[in-house]
Amino acid sequence: MLSREETIAVKDGQPETFTVWRTIHGNVIKTDPKTQTAYAKARAWEGKEVASLLAWTHQMKAKDWPTWTQQAAQQALTINWYYADVDGNIGYVHTGAYPDRQPGHDPRLPVPGTGKWDWKGMLSFDLNPKVYNPQSGYIANWNNSPQQGYPASDLFAFLWGGADRVTGISQLIDKQPTLTHEQAWDLIRKTSRQDLNLRLFLPDLQKATAKLPENDPRHQLVKLLASWDGANMLNDDGKTYQQPGSAMLNAWLTSMLKRTVVVAVPEPFNTWYSASGYETTQDGPTGSLNISVGTKILYEALQGEKSAIPQAVDLFGGKPQQEVILAALDDAWQQLSTRYGTNIQQWQTPAMALTFRANNFFGVPQAAAQEAYHQAEYQNRGTENDMIVFSPSSGAAPVLAWDVVAPGQSGFIAPDGTRDKHYDDQLKMYETFGRKPLWLTEQEVSAHQESQEVLQVQR
Repeated sequence: MLSREETIAVKDGQPETFTVWRTIHGNVIKTDPKTQTAYAKARAWEGKEVASLLAWTHQMKAKDWPTWTQQAAQQALTINWYYADVDGNIGYVHTGAYPDRQPGHDPRLPVPGTGKWDWKGMLSFDLNPKVYNPQSGYIANWNNSPQQGYPASDLFAFLWGGADRVTGISQLIDKQPTLTHEQAWDLIRKTSRQDLNLRLFLPDLQKATAKLPENDPRHQLVKLLASWDGANMLNDDGKTYQQPGSAMLNAWLTSMLKRTVVVAVPEPFNTWYSASGYETTQDGPTGSLNISVGTKILYEALQGEKSAIPQAVDLFGGKPQQEVILAALDDAWQQLSTRYGTNIQQWQTPAMALTFRANNFFGVPQAAAQEAYHQAEYQNRGTENDMIVFSPSSGAAPVLAWDVVAPGQSGFIAPDGTRDKHYDDQLKMYETFGRKPLWLTEQEVSAHQESQEVLQVQR
């Protein structure tokens, strides 16, 4: 192994020095002293960082699809890239460098570093998912599979199947295939408040409760779900939802997962699949909420033979599906009625907040704890939203663009504690689904510039 010493300076503390070990397969990320085993992580993008950065820069200068895809081929990181031009062409590439593994290698598990299992090389860019001018007339993606049948990444937590939140976007577009840019932007508002699980499980819930008496609480729960459009709208108090649908689905799903997936998966790994996908703390999530992995597994199991994923395990333990569904509904009723009372029509469940955290998604602090900001309403979308319109028609600008970047354009804080004037200037715009124009031409930039710096270069 190769080794080197690294020292990290610590503010108001002693520096930390440690040794970094490296093998031909990559950096050592874990060691097991008992078995004298070191685990190294191989990265397909290693050594390609600069080339990827240059590709990201050069693709902005591309004049057509072939030139643009040449740059996409140089981008070694897994990113969704989109193409559009003033002639009305659109395209998509799932970029990244991917290893050509030895037969029989399950990427979820480590393999011996003896050389027998070393990668045979890198897969050709021709195999990367891509599409140009699809027949549908649009490309929609919300962290979903780049193409049907494409394998999930090495991160085992991904599961691609019939349960996918991107369907919510596709259904809206299919209802109105021709959109103005105002209507396209409004898709954000519609999808960001939509419950992701109602569409998936309502048919099974209705089937399971169809023969129950009208006054059965489980029947009443499902009847309310059936009358709900799935949109989480706030009450005037700004703290509760107008409909308790998501709270009901959260309680039912949590019980269903405990009765099915969690039982089937051995400890301690079963806890990885117990989350219903709903964030219940008032602190709020750090980003957009996807359908949980356990929920996706449960959905496929409920499809049975109709599922595109072969069902090799009976998650229902030999019981009829409807029996398990009703038992979980009873759990949901007991939990929610104890908390909110027995009159379902009066339930006011707490709304979820959005938190702009001081830590990144790895938990690494990027600012002081007091910089965290709480927004009353959680909206299931990124905190940066962009829209670009290419318009070749005469009399219109060839390119129009808008964005919103919450909390603000700049998070800079001067050493004396003074915040940049753009520190949180887009919060209200974000909360109300607003946007601001982007200045693209030299004339637009000159008309809106606030300062000018002169850089003198001495030779």
